[in-house]
Amino acid sequence: MNQDYPYRKIVSEKNGYPADEHGRLLSKKDQRGDEARELTSPNSSRTYVLGSKDRFACFDYAILDNDLVILHSFINSDLHRSTQNEQYVIMSLNQAPEHAFMLIKDTHTSEFQWKDIFHDKSRKRGWNQDLWFFYRDVCLDVARAMKRKVPEFSERQRRFGGKRIAAFIDTVDAAAQREKHVSNK
Repeated sequence: MNQDYPYRKIVSEKNGYPADEHGRLLSKKDQRGDEARELTSPNSSRTYVLGSKDRFACFDYAILDNDLVILHSFINSDLHRSTQNEQYVIMSLNQAPEHAFMLIKDTHTSEFQWKDIFHDKSRKRGWNQDLWFFYRDVCLDVARAMKRKVPEFSERQRRFGGKRIAAFIDTVDAAAQREKHVSNK
């Protein structure tokens, strides 16, 4: 959770967390009066962003203490004067890698995203980071939450990939898929 995340009015409780009027979970720890800080806020943190300054897609996530994960994204376009395709999903740890993968894939292939948002794959800096940076970080944090031993990866490896991190991510996503299959029986 980032200190730039806004406070929201607490109106209910959901999954053991305070929630705002939209059903989004808020922090248990960072509260003031009847408000609590958001757990995810893609536009505030802008850690995982693709696009240009006035047309971009933002992503964020939080792993909760009750083995749940929040994936949160939206596409913003000043060209269209709107925020489009906002997604906020709460799921179990074992579902998060697959959902993070699909979130990036869907954003990457959506008609709105790639007609309106310039993404220069040759300049992987800042907002033109690798498409899969968000997915890799979700997988690494899910592995840690599942008490798996996670090798050290540099920020560059997390941002841009590589054979070693790709091999580890494949084991995380495969392990999550096996766990999902077992828990669905």
